[in-house]
Amino acid sequence: MSNRRRNSSGGRRSPGKYRAMGLYHSVSWWDRLPPGVRAGLIMMIPVLLIQLLNAFAFQLEIIAIYAVQLIFYLINGILAANFLLNRVGGRSGRGGVRRNKISEKMNREGITAGFVLGIFAVIIYALIAAFWGQITFGVGGWSGLAALLICGPIDIIVSIMVAMLGAWLYDRVFA
Repeated sequence: MSNRRRNSSGGRRSPGKYRAMGLYHSVSWWDRLPPGVRAGLIMMIPVLLIQLLNAFAFQLEIIAIYAVQLIFYLINGILAANFLLNRVGGRSGRGGVRRNKISEKMNREGITAGFVLGIFAVIIYALIAAFWGQITFGVGGWSGLAALLICGPIDIIVSIMVAMLGAWLYDRVFA
């Protein structure tokens, strides 16, 4: 009988699944989140700031503010793709099956990141409209509600498309 230590799998270790347990090898709750959700949560702060600037700075040029928000959506998709690539440990080779699967996953994570950030943007728009309606005693409330119902779904779709574009750009340019 050999003096080799056996684990629960009968002495064989699967190379990718063995991890030493201990305090320094634990995975935080942040790392357990999908990459798209992490990117969306990070980009919520700049989007919140830009929406507050737009709402309370006497309605600045909405086109200029929305262009900045689109840039944040693009950065959101880039972050999601970067988090995914860091999670899987990079690419193997210049092409092949692994590269194609990671490219597909990057697009899916871009969609997830865009959806998370788009939903957050619509919720913030609704809260600002409700607050603004309370301040003006309902004068601006109905127009804000109509704009939210019409533009909210469109903003979510735009957020998803631009974040997916960001993930695609990261895949083609940086990865």
